[in-house]
Amino acid sequence: MPVRRPARSGRGGPWHVPAAPARKPQRIEFEQAALVAGAYLDAPRSSNDPVVHAAYAELANQADRLFESLTSDRVPHPVRVVFTARPEPYAHAREIADAVVRGRVLEVSPSSHDRYRRHPLLDSSPGGSYDRFRAVHDIVSHGWLRCDFDRHGEFAAWLSEDRMYTGLARWALAAELHAQHSVRWTSGDIADLKAVLLDPRIIAASHYCPANTQARRLIDGTRPPIGVTPCPRTARICQRTSRRPRH
Repeated sequence: MPVRRPARSGRGGPWHVPAAPARKPQRIEFEQAALVAGAYLDAPRSSNDPVVHAAYAELANQADRLFESLTSDRVPHPVRVVFTARPEPYAHAREIADAVVRGRVLEVSPSSHDRYRRHPLLDSSPGGSYDRFRAVHDIVSHGWLRCDFDRHGEFAAWLSEDRMYTGLARWALAAELHAQHSVRWTSGDIADLKAVLLDPRIIAASHYCPANTQARRLIDGTRPPIGVTPCPRTARICQRTSRRPRH
């Protein structure tokens, strides 16, 4: 059975991951982050689902193109990526910003140096697709945009990078950035690497109502508490994505 792909615009079928609003909030509250973290922790490490494999293949391909556009000698002012043996090349996000903006260089510790940090679907060999994806994240979000390593900084990083990817890749990106960082914030533990696709309704709630206490109620389809006005945009998205595809 061929794999269907969601539309890139704000419309699509039940697999659709909604387009982000033009002006997005940059903070997320504990309840929504816990909801995202719980969905990620409950998911298996990997899946035979062809949609999952297609999403991560798209993420790898698009990250490779972005990496090339940031580091190639054919582009003006490229950033040189250096793979280092140091496990934590930067202690603070501002160090990445200084290295990228001023020195146009980024140090990356290959994921292959830690056998517990190898991705189930993305190539984790030195300089492979997973390392290139991580380099793009550091250059753009922590280098150029100067997002911090804290919970709100990483949330802002995901919101910004979500606009760089298209189609199924955006679905995988939500797990790689938003879900993993939500686990770190809510539990204090580093999330295990997984290849999963979160329920689009959960992603929609993070996009449109990150600070609202009714996010879970909207997703569960129950009425919001008295005195709380539901977010109409999120309610429409939840209704549109109420069914997952069958395989």
